[in-house]
Amino acid sequence: MIDVTGDVVTALKTIKGTSVEYQQPKKTAKYPVITYYEAGNVPDTSADDAEYTSLIAIMVDVWAATAGKMADIALEVDRVMTSIGFVRRMAYELPDPSGKYRKTMRYEIVCA
Repeated sequence: MIDVTGDVVTALKTIKGTSVEYQQPKKTAKYPVITYYEAGNVPDTSADDAEYTSLIAIMVDVWAATAGKMADIALEVDRVMTSIGFVRRMAYELPDPSGKYRKTMRYEIVCA
């Protein structure tokens, strides 16, 4: 099994004006916030009882006070994630009871 979350966090932290947190924004969070978590990590290629590559899925959410800010940051997230080799497989906006604007995106990569 391969762990790429450290690389993801390092890349996401390059996006200016945001904080990066695990899974959900903290109650004391200052928005905008980017959250992330590993949504899947399965063998992709194996032989002779050994795993050679893993298919890894990472969920990234953008939380912001305005729809425009959410959209701008989501574009930056996409740029950063694709620059480190991930492919976006899904993206959509989610209603949030807090009144914040939220976009969730799923990224995948095959790693050796």
